[in-house]
Amino acid sequence: MPRGISDKVVYKPYDQTQQWLIHPSVDELIPANHLVRVVSRTIDEMDLTPLLRTYSKGGGASRFHPIMMFKVFVYGYMTTVKLLAAKGYVKLENYFVDGTKIESAANK
Repeated sequence: MPRGISDKVVYKPYDQTQQWLIHPSVDELIPANHLVRVVSRTIDEMDLTPLLRTYSKGGGASRFHPIMMFKVFVYGYMTTVKLLAAKGYVKLENYFVDGTKIESAANK
């Protein structure tokens, strides 16, 4: 028999117990009131033009969209905060933001 040719019969995988014939979309897998949807809608309403401007150069390997990465970062942060609150390390009763701006003399 010539090289590269086989008379062995090969079938595609066949499993009647598989759960999905056609995989559902991510939208179908996430509940309607899930936190990830709130984060996504909120970020979609923001003007992120300055963020997108920093990624104006092309070339190189393909990359993930910066807005998607920002959504992942924010959702991950919110999940870490929820975990800390559940363990009692932080309380979600009061939020305080320190807007102090301290300039460095090293730049002068």
